[in-house]
Amino acid sequence: MAIQLYDVATAYVLFVNGTEVASRGKAGTDERSSVPHKSPHSAAFDLRADRMEIVMHVSNYHEKNGGIWYH
Repeated sequence: MAIQLYDVATAYVLFVNGTEVASRGKAGTDERSSVPHKSPHSAAFDLRADRMEIVMHVSNYHEKNGGIWYH
């Protein structure tokens, strides 16, 4: 299985069933601990369970319109 991430600004980490499958930049709790990076990305992961938990940590301290966008 795979997921396509187009517009996430400015840093994120994506977990599927507790395993990190993708990241861009470094998501942080303040401007000093985060590193921005924005680019499209796809992540493949193995799905062997009946259920799937997706968790995404996103931080933005560098862009006016940051966050997760959907077009």
